[in-house]
Amino acid sequence: MSRILVVEDEQLIRGELRRLLTRAGHEVAEAESVQQAFTEHSPLDAFDLVLTDLRLPGPPGIDLISACAPAPTVVMTSYATVKSAVEAMQLGAADYLAKPFDHDELILVVNRVLAQGRLQRQVKALRADVERTYPVGGMVGRSAAMLDVLERVRKVAATDAAVLI
Repeated sequence: MSRILVVEDEQLIRGELRRLLTRAGHEVAEAESVQQAFTEHSPLDAFDLVLTDLRLPGPPGIDLISACAPAPTVVMTSYATVKSAVEAMQLGAADYLAKPFDHDELILVVNRVLAQGRLQRQVKALRADVERTYPVGGMVGRSAAMLDVLERVRKVAATDAAVLI
């Protein structure tokens, strides 16, 4: 079950999003503004996804993009423009939806973004595992002689010198 924060100032839309996402098997928290999201739901990066309206009372929803990182953010708005979409994506939004949107479209976007987040976490864990297993540039060898050779390779690697091992 994924944890999703919905930040939407219109109570009717917020409630409908909560019901839709809950039926899809997600745990949903709600906020009607950026300030409420910070005060009632911190830390925001504890969520698997943040779904936010662009225009909110107070700071705009795009302010949540960096505050929620590494959790992905999907921006939605009734006032969709190419400029606002480009800005949101440049700031790191995972996706951008124009209201009104189809419920199936929303569920597809949410599931895709959540799957991408899971894959990114798996890649990060696998890289950390590889670095623990093969600590010196992915090279295999644990004997004192091999570690000495690898240390010398590391020192010479920054130069243009030819090395014969």
